[in-house]
Amino acid sequence: MAFLSSSSTLAQVQAAYDDNASYDLESDEAAGLVKAAKFIEACRILIRRRPMTTSADGALVTLVSLRNDMDAAVAWRTARDADARIGPSTTRCDLRQFRRNG
Repeated sequence: MAFLSSSSTLAQVQAAYDDNASYDLESDEAAGLVKAAKFIEACRILIRRRPMTTSADGALVTLVSLRNDMDAAVAWRTARDADARIGPSTTRCDLRQFRRNG
């Protein structure tokens, strides 16, 4: 579910970052999950496109701060959305009491 693309301008990516930074403040959790996904995507693009340190409107933005913002959004989203969980999972079952009929 991509909201931005490689042809998105820096202004569009920055707007997506700003517009969706309040993902964790949404009263509707579903809306918060969508905003978190958009925020994560904007962070990834900004990390890719930005130098190590930059100044935007007098505020110093580093790749570390962007990465921290993104990691926090990923953790928030993963805790609330089973579909957002990435990585291996383990399913265990106990067959000690299993009996075969026949």
